Amino acid sequence: MLRSSTITQQAPLPSEPPVEKEVELKVCEPDGLSVPSSVMKLCLGGKNKENVEGAGRQVDLKLQEIDTHMNHLRESCGELVRFESFADHCLNHCFERDGGKEQQNREQNLDGYLPVNKGGRPRQHLLSLTRRAQKHRLRELKNQVKVFADKEEGGDVKSVCLTLFLLALRAGNEHKQADELEAMMQGRGLGLHPAVCLAIRVNTFLSCSQYHKMYRTVKATTSIDDVPADSIARRFRYDVALVSALKDLEEDIMEGLRERGLDDSKCTSGFTVVIKESCDGMGDVIEGEDEAVTIFQEPKPNSELSCRPLCLMSTGYDEKMVRDMEGLEASGSTYICTLCDSTRAEASQNMVLHSITRSHDENLERYEIWRTNPFSESVEELRDRVKGVSAKPFMETQPTLDALHCDIGNATEFYKIFQDEIGEVYLKNNPTREERRCWRSALDKQLRKKMKLKPVMRMNGNYARRLMTREAVEAVCELVLSEERREALKELMELYLQMKPVWRSTCPARDCPDQLCRYSFNSQRFAELLSSTFKYRYDGKITNYLHKTLAHVPEIVERDGSIGAWASEGNESGNKLFRRFHVW
Repeated sequence: MLRSSTITQQAPLPSEPPVEKEVELKVCEPDGLSVPSSVMKLCLGGKNKENVEGAGRQVDLKLQEIDTHMNHLRESCGELVRFESFADHCLNHCFERDGGKEQQNREQNLDGYLPVNKGGRPRQHLLSLTRRAQKHRLRELKNQVKVFADKEEGGDVKSVCLTLFLLALRAGNEHKQADELEAMMQGRGLGLHPAVCLAIRVNTFLSCSQYHKMYRTVKATTSIDDVPADSIARRFRYDVALVSALKDLEEDIMEGLRERGLDDSKCTSGFTVVIKESCDGMGDVIEGEDEAVTIFQEPKPNSELSCRPLCLMSTGYDEKMVRDMEGLEASGSTYICTLCDSTRAEASQNMVLHSITRSHDENLERYEIWRTNPFSESVEELRDRVKGVSAKPFMETQPTLDALHCDIGNATEFYKIFQDEIGEVYLKNNPTREERRCWRSALDKQLRKKMKLKPVMRMNGNYARRLMTREAVEAVCELVLSEERREALKELMELYLQMKPVWRSTCPARDCPDQLCRYSFNSQRFAELLSSTFKYRYDGKITNYLHKTLAHVPEIVERDGSIGAWASEGNESGNKLFRRFHVW
């Protein structure tokens, strides 16, 4: 260890009283040098020459003593250095004493203690750095941890780091966070039963990602490697897996029905599995101990289906899902309908007179034609032959219309009609995007002011129900300048409100017989208005749900007895919660 002493000299002035003048020097001293005082102040004041000479002799003696000790120690130099450079001078002695590899290691260790950023910006905290800067700063520690892990833990760096973090949390009394970390390290959650987790999600309306973030759940780490080696497995989508499982259980189900005396001629003649995904809540499925429990019973449409061994009604599918399962092109296709073969142009010219012609078997046959092209036709000719089938249908769907998605689709179209009428599109050609944005803003302000309807990014069932009312069309008509156009809008909405109960009610023949009888007349008048007063919008085109509403509702109601009985209202909440369809 090198120490320092301070020598203070005083120089006399010829005509002034003695004033002490201090010159601060550092004397490099090795260990073991005994200095009487760490600070030596030699007063050379006054005009007495003997005092000055005596003080000089004392300084000379002291310096000689220091030099003697310096000569005995190889690493000391005894030179006087300035105060601000004394630290560097001391470090030089350390470097001279160590040689070769030890000197390099000492230099590396001292790098972290040198004032490297003197005059620059202050040293930032580790957590405030970028990932690259963090890696740079911790490179030495990372190398040391890696060496330790390779030597002691078989190279498991992750476990070493997590254990260090865990011990740091415990040392700081952060036991809750430490428990969560320990659970994550062991691959387990916080001990909640799966049913409790599901109940939490349903009751708090959390999405999957929100739930994982809030409760820090640990996702399952099982993989295909956990399955026994001699097993054969295939992953199915949930609804497809359910259908496959039930079809495999057909013989067991039929045998059980016969044992219970529940079989009859229709039961034994065939076995049908249909998925019903439109339950309106958890209460739709009831379990009984020893006796049967009736969940739902109605003379029609359920009478034809009630004698089958198992029937889960296939509804709740929107247009996209039906097209996906039946192998049809996307909803923007020329072939706009999932029930008939009409093109968009044909449906706009003849809006009412269509019948349901598509079927699952026919779609399968058309897919084979599309795949093999037996007549060596061009792409356009082949596409026209198969009527929009472009993939293999993998599950049969009930050819029907979903009431909720019908409402949403039609309300979206009316929302656009309102904007066009506010902007008088029937007088213009190709309005700009900025103009359309202004019309939409005006419509949103009016609906908010009159109906307390807040704008939505995407149409939903509640907004659709509020929008398709007489009150809403009255509010919109205040922004329409032409009296003739106002009357046409009101008539269009009135016809729609007359038709709507037919596809919304559980049993139209009982609940709204008058509207059911007048449906064909009302739909014909509705189509005439679209093709005349609103021709600017429906010249050669029509939306998918408007086509189904005008052309196919009467046939479906006549066949099944209802459309609204199978509406997917409740399942829409499930879609928002679970981001996909689920079977309750």
